[in-house]
Amino acid sequence: MTPETILKKASAWAYEKAHANSDLEAFMDKLPMDNGQFSRLFHAVFNMTFSHYIRRIIVAKTLMAVQSNPEAQDAIIQKAGFADQVSFFSLLGIEDAADSLTLAPEPFFPEKTFELAPMTQPLAYDIITIKAKDFLGLAYKGHHHETFVKENWAKLPAILTDVKASFAPFYSGLQTPIRDYFFDINDSQSGAFEYISACEVFDFGKTPKALTYKAVPQRTYLRVVHTDKHGDLKETYQRIYAYLMTEANVYYEEDYVIEKFVNNDENQAIHIHIPITQKKPKKRRL
Repeated sequence: MTPETILKKASAWAYEKAHANSDLEAFMDKLPMDNGQFSRLFHAVFNMTFSHYIRRIIVAKTLMAVQSNPEAQDAIIQKAGFADQVSFFSLLGIEDAADSLTLAPEPFFPEKTFELAPMTQPLAYDIITIKAKDFLGLAYKGHHHETFVKENWAKLPAILTDVKASFAPFYSGLQTPIRDYFFDINDSQSGAFEYISACEVFDFGKTPKALTYKAVPQRTYLRVVHTDKHGDLKETYQRIYAYLMTEANVYYEEDYVIEKFVNNDENQAIHIHIPITQKKPKKRRL
């Protein structure tokens, strides 16, 4: 089964069969791709986690049902799996029940169609081991990460100047593990994407209130160096998860994906580090 077919199957299942009590892990276990790798690939293609994709579909379908039968609103919302009206309305971004009757459902439905970046030329990589590291940075967790992550990168340099510590001469971005299997329709942060705009730190004391501290243990990584000649960064991630990991015969290890930003005379290079294992991971439920 090709990566495109896997993504189409997942999207179709989400639209046709997924519900609030769906066992996402059981579905992903049936796919011919490691769960962690699938979650990363899905996010790289659709710009949202698989569990958030499903939540948006359920929200949109529930909204349509409410608008078709307003008198049964409470029963429809509860049957869909939401704790109450407040939980459902919060996901719609409204407070008044009357607003749900005029709100267009279409924008809540995620895209079905997608374009997976082709592997038009070989993508160079190596496999390395990196010792344990400490990071300080600004964390964002949510479903609109592109805007807020940019804001965090803009704020970070000024904040770090007030921290009494030694820092590495480059910045690093940390993508926390995507855990689609912890799907909770009533938790707006379930399935959220977390990114820490950070810098490697040495010899520091107490973590400042504004910052997040993360200790990353020694790991083996698949490293790919992305530059402008590779095109869009999102496409590089798609190629890594769709093709390169299979080519390298490695599996995603559930830990932080680390981006190391290195400036040179020509352009900025991003060293992408994917935590890996060369043994096929056991199913988490086992």
